[in-house]
Amino acid sequence: MNGLLKKITYSLLIFTAFVETIGIVLLYFFPKTIPSAIPWLVVLFMATTWFVCYGALKAGNKNFLIFSNRYLLLTMVKMILYLALVALALYTHPKPVAIPFVLTVLVLFFVYLVFESYWIQRIRNTLSANKSAGDVK
Repeated sequence: MNGLLKKITYSLLIFTAFVETIGIVLLYFFPKTIPSAIPWLVVLFMATTWFVCYGALKAGNKNFLIFSNRYLLLTMVKMILYLALVALALYTHPKPVAIPFVLTVLVLFFVYLVFESYWIQRIRNTLSANKSAGDVK
């Protein structure tokens, strides 16, 4: 399990570096369209994705029901955090500034959702394979 967490962390860092590079290049070429907070948003998304994968991995030692409940709870907390961030941006900034910010959050949400879904599936497969191997012994 510790090896799987290292793989997740390593691939998340590489993925985040790739997304961060794209964000900075877009910020350089489209400074009026892309919000200047994109580097910090990418770091926020990286941290929340890592915590969800870590929590799901830790819950995976128990049965599948606990794994599912923990993953859904962590995902709900993550979505509430993102909604609060979007609501705060819409409340404190004028629409011409807030709309690109909200769209950036939405794009990052979907990009990191794909990454997280891939790793959650790998965690689930690894845990079920380990459980099956343990049942055979």
